[in-house]
Amino acid sequence: MNTTQSLAKVRKYLCVLISVLDILTLIMASCASGITQVAQSPEKTLSAASSTEVDAVSVYDGTYSGTFNYEYEKLTWDADKELPGGEIVSPWISATLKLELTFQTISFSIDRDWVELSITYIVCDDPVFGTGANGITPDNSNAMNAYAYFPLPPDKTINPNEGINLVINFPNGSSIRSYQGKSNRGTFFALLNASILLYSYQFTNLDDIASGAFRGFAATGPFSQSKEYPDYFVRTHSWTLIKTVS
Repeated sequence: MNTTQSLAKVRKYLCVLISVLDILTLIMASCASGITQVAQSPEKTLSAASSTEVDAVSVYDGTYSGTFNYEYEKLTWDADKELPGGEIVSPWISATLKLELTFQTISFSIDRDWVELSITYIVCDDPVFGTGANGITPDNSNAMNAYAYFPLPPDKTINPNEGINLVINFPNGSSIRSYQGKSNRGTFFALLNASILLYSYQFTNLDDIASGAFRGFAATGPFSQSKEYPDYFVRTHSWTLIKTVS
């Protein structure tokens, strides 16, 4: 086994360990702050011909706090910006976005095996996404700017042609998007009746840096991606959300 393969294996195991530690840290923080998990409201029964209901509720409704984990390299270019490529001026640097999200059920699929949720409140600790410490309420009145698409029951085996969606379009034009489908080797887990949501992606040496557990887009910083002359290479490894309020 060569050095590159060894480093790839080490990074893979570190990513898994980081995700587990994130879950434990968030659980401990919730307990320390006195947050008590309340009983889940049962999903309302829909007719076989209908996929929506005014008072629809699912196990995903509520507020979650968690982390979106990534790493990045910074690049520099010469005056002529000749391609291929800039010079890497930093090693891979690990970083984390901390988010708080509130989900509200919009509708169920006809077979009740998927649920669509609106994200009604968002806080992100990175100022480039523009929520501030007090958070924002997305405008979903004319178009769904912040929403999720999750499986039912939460622990169901997902068909390779399907996949979860988590999309957040912030008012300042930035966004965070997570997709799973047959072209994405990411893995989604909903544990303890959707009290813990975990999505992870294991990179290989052949992966495009555009792949990953989520994509971020922002005006500045690591997520300020330029197609022609990028200032950063970014790899997103996982995200974890733990329910704090039902």
